[in-house]
Amino acid sequence: MLPMRDQPRSSREGSAPVLVATVPLGVRAWLAGPDRVGRVVGHVENAWYAEIDGRIVALLGLRAVRVPCGLALAVELPTVDPCGPARIGGGRFSVGGLTVCAGRFVDRRVPRLTPPRLTVLRLTAADRSVGSTGLPGLAAAGTLVGRGAGLTPEGDDVLAGFLVAAVAFGLPVEPLRRWVCSTARQRTTAVSAALLEHAADGEAIPELAAYVLALAGYGDATGAYERLAAVGHSSGRALARGADEAALHALTRAAA
Repeated sequence: MLPMRDQPRSSREGSAPVLVATVPLGVRAWLAGPDRVGRVVGHVENAWYAEIDGRIVALLGLRAVRVPCGLALAVELPTVDPCGPARIGGGRFSVGGLTVCAGRFVDRRVPRLTPPRLTVLRLTAADRSVGSTGLPGLAAAGTLVGRGAGLTPEGDDVLAGFLVAAVAFGLPVEPLRRWVCSTARQRTTAVSAALLEHAADGEAIPELAAYVLALAGYGDATGAYERLAAVGHSSGRALARGADEAALHALTRAAA
């Protein structure tokens, strides 16, 4: 189920304000665990990423993409000190002088789905290449990870889209999932590797989740694609391409 709109709230811990965030279930145990300290490793518009004990956690402002490792605020992101420490544990996440706690939890996993509809796939894929990377082979995945520029290279986005849809459609991609979780950190940025690991667990941004659901006949596929394509400079389109390819594999498997 897709998350409802975040509701703005705040609490206070002593004299310092504590912002209240929506927290993905995949981060809940990490948030509630013992204190761990790390550092800020990346920034995109209205979002800061921290690496703590080899794991990426993000603080997301109102307009940021709701990545599955991110604690999402319902307000614009206040100023963050990029040189400040990051800390998580005891129910709090602090980065650059800001502290947030959980207001509610949300599941970023896409549910298991029946095979996609061929007519929907033809409609959404009419203006772009589908089936061109040869996924889900490990050799092909190896050529994608880290390919491209930016915090999340295009090749990683294609693979992430594929993984999310493949898990949702029940494709036999366990070897690929294990390979991604054991290898991605050595081949791409820390942030992108973390998002690939979440994708291997079927966790996605809401726009990708809605698109995969639409491929299975739940919702308007054209509208879902347009909203996904608007994510980032090219990330949304790359995610859609990967999801299309997983859908194509699922259709082929269902027809066999």
